[in-house]
Amino acid sequence: MQSFDTGTILGVSFRLWIRHLPGLVALSAVAFLPTILVELFATRTDRFGTGTPMLGFGAQFLVCVFTMVAYAFLAGAATRLVLADLQGERVTASDAVTTALRRLPALLGVSFIVGLLVAGGLILLIVPGIMIAVAHNVAPCVAIAEGADVSTAMRRGRDLTRGRRWGVFAVVVVLGIVVGILAVATTMLLQLAGPEGVSKTTLVLQQIPTLIFAPLGAVASAAMYFALRKEKEGVDVASMARAFA
Repeated sequence: MQSFDTGTILGVSFRLWIRHLPGLVALSAVAFLPTILVELFATRTDRFGTGTPMLGFGAQFLVCVFTMVAYAFLAGAATRLVLADLQGERVTASDAVTTALRRLPALLGVSFIVGLLVAGGLILLIVPGIMIAVAHNVAPCVAIAEGADVSTAMRRGRDLTRGRRWGVFAVVVVLGIVVGILAVATTMLLQLAGPEGVSKTTLVLQQIPTLIFAPLGAVASAAMYFALRKEKEGVDVASMARAFA
């Protein structure tokens, strides 16, 4: 992958996702376990076997916090796996977890601030929110691969995507459409195979599409980060590897 090309990025992203799918799903399961547990314990099942969701304000707040942490963790772990793969190295799941946990404060800071900016942009005119999200798409990757702090990661993310933001937007849109279709199809199959009504089992089954497809966005962001650095800065992959030492 020598330069940023939308089709190439999409192809590489799907290949990497499939190649590392077992490990990514395992990491996703660990990351989303707190969220799943909160939703399970906040759901009451009556004697007829139907569940009544009882997510109060406190539970909803916990779900939001745990979900943000889960996506930040996945971004870190996926970046470690993808960059290692692209430079022909083998990385264990424990190494990816260690890297993600070590950089988790910076990842959370980037996710929180960018999330606030995107939310504000969406409330205003929608388009500014989309532009902010696209401009900072690879900021979490900067925090991981370059050991950058929050402000530096956001600035570097904007610099790397400048001039390629339509391409980044295209990758995000195509991935969103494909993942949406696959997630709906998976959910329908699980509903056909699972028990009727709302129960603890169905609540767990509903999380499976998230566990499978949530890492794909992080994989694509890491692939875009790699391509942008190669194209704009001619960075040798070995120099990126030294950041994880």
